[in-house]
Amino acid sequence: MNYYSENGRFHDGHCHLSPSINEEAFERFKGVIHCALSRVDKPLVNLMSTNHIDLQFVRQLAMEVPAVFPSYGIHPWYSHLFSVVPVNTEEEKRNHYHQILNPPPSQELLTNLPMPIYLNDHIKTIEQYLEEGGAIGEIGLDKVFRVPYSGFMGPREGLGLSPCRVSMNHQIIIFEAFLRMAQAKNRPVSIHCVGCHGKLLESVQKIIKSSSLVTLHSYSGSYDQFKLWMKKYPNIRLSVSKVLNLDKYKDTLQKISSAAKETTFVLETDLSLDMLFLDAPNKHLELLKTTYEELKSIQGGIDLGSLTSAFEYCIGDQTNN
Repeated sequence: MNYYSENGRFHDGHCHLSPSINEEAFERFKGVIHCALSRVDKPLVNLMSTNHIDLQFVRQLAMEVPAVFPSYGIHPWYSHLFSVVPVNTEEEKRNHYHQILNPPPSQELLTNLPMPIYLNDHIKTIEQYLEEGGAIGEIGLDKVFRVPYSGFMGPREGLGLSPCRVSMNHQIIIFEAFLRMAQAKNRPVSIHCVGCHGKLLESVQKIIKSSSLVTLHSYSGSYDQFKLWMKKYPNIRLSVSKVLNLDKYKDTLQKISSAAKETTFVLETDLSLDMLFLDAPNKHLELLKTTYEELKSIQGGIDLGSLTSAFEYCIGDQTNN
C-alpha cells in the first residue's frame, strides 16, 4: 500500500482503537499494521487515546510502529470514570457518580460502573508519556452522550443506554485540565464537540494562547461559529471525516473553505484502526482517498501537499518539546 504521492502523503489526523480492544486483539492488530506500514518512516496516523484502557496500547503501538503518532486524552464519553478527588470506598464511589450524572444512576448502573480513577494520577502518567513525544486528544465536551448501562463504552455495550448524562461542569473540569497541559507543554490538541460550541470556545480561549495548537475534530458547528474560532486562532485546523461530517455538514464546509487557509483541513477517518486493518488492510487507504476526493470537490484548490502540511501541525514540532 502506497500512502505517498508526489507532493504529500495520505494521512489520518484522527483515529482510534476499538472500545473493546484487548491484549489478544491488540497483538494481532499490531502484527498486521506493522506489516502494512513497514515502509512508512514518518507519522501517518494520529492515534487517539480516549481512556485508561487504550492508553498503554496507543503508547506501545507508537513506540513500535514509526507511522503511528500518539495523542493522549480523556474523551467526554469516558469523563465520568474519572474523579477530581481520590475515591477509595463504595460510599465515595456512589457519591461521585450521584454528583456528576443526571439523573443519578440506578442501582443497576451503579453496580456496573467501576471505581473512578483519580484524574491527577492519570494526568501524571500522560505527562510522563509526553516526554517521549505526543499530542493531546481526544478531549472535548458532549451535551448529548448518555452513559451505557454497562458503565462505559466497551465489550458490554449491548446492554443499551441509560438516561444518565455527564454534567457539563464535570466535563469542563477534565477538558480544561488537558487544555492547561497542552498550553504548558506546547502540544497540539484534537477536540471533540457535540451541542456546546459556545462553552467549548469559552474554555479554549481562556487557556490556549497559541494560534496553531487547535484542531476541531469532525467539525459540526456553524459557519458563524467557525469565524469566531478563526478570529482567535487564525491557524486553526478542521479534521474532516467521510464517516461523520463530510456529507452531513457539506454546505457549512463549503462556506468555510471560501474563507479558510489552504492548511485548514486535515483528513481523518475517526474509525477504529484495529477493526479496519484486521478486516482488510487496504480499507484504510481507500477511505482516506475517498475522503480526499470528496474534500477536493468542496474546495477545488486543495491538494495533498497542503493537507499534509496541516497534518504536520496536528502532531506539532516534537524536536522542541
